Amino acid sequence: IGGKNLKIAKNYFEKALPLAHNKFKGLEASILNNWAMNELKQGNLAEAYQRFFKMTHFLANHFSPGCGAGFYNAARASLLLGYNNEARAALELGLKVCGAYNDLWSIATIWKGYALLYQELGDLKKAKEFVVKSLDVYEKLGVVWLTITSLNELCKINIVEQNLLDAETNLRRIWNL
Repeated sequence: IGGKNLKIAKNYFEKALPLAHNKFKGLEASILNNWAMNELKQGNLAEAYQRFFKMTHFLANHFSPGCGAGFYNAARASLLLGYNNEARAALELGLKVCGAYNDLWSIATIWKGYALLYQELGDLKKAKEFVVKSLDVYEKLGVVWLTITSLNELCKINIVEQNLLDAETNLRRIWNL
């Protein structure tokens, strides 16, 4: 449930979390991630941040395939609050957890999080390196919507660098997809 029903969805998350607690570890992490996204959409950034970080600490001990998105979301919420060190900590933990299971999709998502961090820190060269790494994985995996999001980030970086030719090339690739 989303959009106009975000408050109703929040009530469902509140009811679902105790049911999953200690029984369904992957589901518990998913509930926390989606609840945090719900809080983010409602503008409750501090609440979202707390739920994301609770989720990342949970995932540190209970890996779930594709959980890199949760680490990415935690980093993104941290960056929105100006907590660069916390963002880096979430990404480092995510790489450690997802790397141990060779979860390429998650690793690529975490790399995209590093790109956001380095953009925030003003290191566009590093940001671009991480976006390109994530883009390569997404293209190899054939995940079109994630390929598009990486191309979009690359386009933003190229625009900031005033490299409009490459930005236009990225846009054309997005349109073709």
